[in-house]
Amino acid sequence: MIDTAGPWASPVTLAEIAGRDEPTLLIGGRDLAVAASTAGLTRAVRLPATGGDARWAVADLRRFFRSAGPIRSLHAWSPTAAAALRWAGLPRGLRRTLHLTATPDARRLRLIRRLARGWDIQTASPRAARRLRGVGVEAAIRDAMPAAGVRPADDGHTQEAREALRRRWGVDDDTPVVAALADPPAAADTMRAAMAVNLVAEAAGRELRLLVHPLQHSRARTQDLLDRYGHPDRLIQDAGLAAPWSVLPGLDAVMLGEDPAALSVRYALAAGVPVVAPDTSDHRRAAGDAGVSYALTAEPKRLADRLLHQAIRF
Repeated sequence: MIDTAGPWASPVTLAEIAGRDEPTLLIGGRDLAVAASTAGLTRAVRLPATGGDARWAVADLRRFFRSAGPIRSLHAWSPTAAAALRWAGLPRGLRRTLHLTATPDARRLRLIRRLARGWDIQTASPRAARRLRGVGVEAAIRDAMPAAGVRPADDGHTQEAREALRRRWGVDDDTPVVAALADPPAAADTMRAAMAVNLVAEAAGRELRLLVHPLQHSRARTQDLLDRYGHPDRLIQDAGLAAPWSVLPGLDAVMLGEDPAALSVRYALAAGVPVVAPDTSDHRRAAGDAGVSYALTAEPKRLADRLLHQAIRF
């Protein structure tokens, strides 16, 4: 079960759920149903709730589970979904797992702490696990499922998709486009990425573009930075970045922040798009687990060097 009260119901999370091929209960509006269908999540039933918060649908949940037949286990994909399931008064013997696909803020950390007893908590984010441990809650770090169905497309299809995306972004085929990737997409470290992109453009004497999500937290500050550098058009905004598989054909590289972004980066790896990331223990472990070589470094200047010499082919 998943609701839309927070950053949890992103397309990559919905695709992760779809890969499990289990019956799913969606709590939210029609937009959630459309997003789930786009992500390949078809075995789903939707219940409406005020503000997409499952805690406002407890009575409906009780009625739903009374008619649903025997249930052996429950998987909540947001803290508010877990709280609603607890309040719905379901049998105590059920195995209950709370999956966290984004780092919780302080308010949701308090909610998770109250829910911790009786729930097996799992996350693909080492950063989220550390935050939970800081409030006395243990969470298992699990690997994200492989990107189901992601295969390198044939050259003709890939080129056609690349041309369509670049027309949409207003760039030609020779201009490298780098995406700032994160889980959820609005958490990307675009300031670091913008500094690296500027340094690469200066060193190579070539124009680059940085692709970000429109809801990215520091987007305005990043735009101000690029304005000061005299390159106001260097930033591209595209909501499609929330579903990485939809924009990857148009990209030349992706850049990560401190968190490995396990759910999103797997699509880049499957498509063969180079990944540049800070040199941290979390990224070294993620790269080793994936059996690939990230270009790892510790600061924007070195990040730019890896981007220039290991990721982008000018």
